[in-house]
Order: sequence, then structure tokens, then C-alpha cells
Amino acid sequence: DEGKIGVAGGGVAAVGDARDGEEVSGRYAALPTGSKMTLKPKTNDFAKDFANDDVPEVLERVRIGRSCVTVGDKVFVERDEANDGDAGGGSGRKRYELLVTAVRPDDEETRAISLLETDVEVELEPSEEYERVVAELETRQRKRKEEFERAKEALAEREREKLAEKEAFEE
Repeated sequence: DEGKIGVAGGGVAAVGDARDGEEVSGRYAALPTGSKMTLKPKTNDFAKDFANDDVPEVLERVRIGRSCVTVGDKVFVERDEANDGDAGGGSGRKRYELLVTAVRPDDEETRAISLLETDVEVELEPSEEYERVVAELETRQRKRKEEFERAKEALAEREREKLAEKEAFEE
């Protein structure tokens, strides 16, 4: 229909929560030329599996094939892997999800940058999984410290009570 376009599956996924056949609206925006984007892996697998690779080069490949990127976009890196559990020695493909968490320059309205004809620095943040584990450890540590302080206060209270009993006995 006039005024409408069809979008391939990957494009639909980039729109967000749109489902196949669902209508979405858009608008033209002139995007600033990007100088930096920050990515956050969903799991620790990315850092573990790419530990021996040239990570900046791997992240640079994220840019290839994209004309722009918006804060909140999910981008994917794929890797061929040998299936260790496969007796036939076959290989599979593993897909890593990364979230765009920041762009520079950051236009408050669009929160997007153009990746065309520019060198964009790509930075990697700790994974969501890592941050979740660190937060859980900090919570446990805080709870242990609070429990220790309560036990310490209870012990001090018992000592005060014993001292008061001793003084009362001596009187």
C-alpha cells in the first residue's frame, strides 16, 4: 500500500517488540556521525569464548553491515564452534547477544549515531551476568556485615548485663 514498506525479519526484530504483520510507524532523523559506542554482553560466555581473540576486531565486525545504531539495540556476534559432545566432530554456530548501552555523540532525542564512513571506537562493558553476580555478592557481604554487627551488639549487651549483675552482687 502507498506510504507503507515491508521489512525483512531482521528489520522487524530491530524495531523492538513488533510482531510479523504488525504495523509500526517511523520518521526520518538525520543522525550525527558516531565516534563511540558501548556494548554490554548478556552473559560471561562472550568474554570467556573470545578470550584468545582480538576482541576489538570482533567488536568492529558488529559495525559491519549496520548503517546506524541506537541505545537499546541488541546486536549479535556469531562464532563457529566445535561441538565437544559430538562424537562425529561436527561444528555448530554460537550466537552472542550484546546490548548497545551508550553512543557518542549522544543526541538526547534519537540516542542514535550513524556508522557510515566513520571510525567508531567500540567499548565493552562487563556482562549483565557478571554485574548480577557482583551485586549478589555485595548483597551477601552486606547482610553478613549486618549480622556480624548485630551479633557484636548482642555480645556487648550481654557483657553490660553481666557487669551490671556483678556490680549488683557486690553491692
